[in-house]
Amino acid sequence: MEDAELFLQDYKMKIDPIAGQLYDLVVDCTDMDVLTPEMTKNLTGVMKVYKSTGFNTITYQINESSALRDAVMKNC
Repeated sequence: MEDAELFLQDYKMKIDPIAGQLYDLVVDCTDMDVLTPEMTKNLTGVMKVYKSTGFNTITYQINESSALRDAVMKNC
């Protein structure tokens, strides 16, 4: 199983008991490097899961990577 799938399983297990609409989510992406097509696909999947959780707001902190910025903007 790849890292993204393991992350999603762990995330869902820990988040399910929480009422997401009561919280703001801040995602720190500042240490992410340039994205490969596979990483972009995984990031898109994770972002969809974050949205489905129903957080009040979701904020992505990103560095100067234009590839990462583009991927985040496309999926927000």
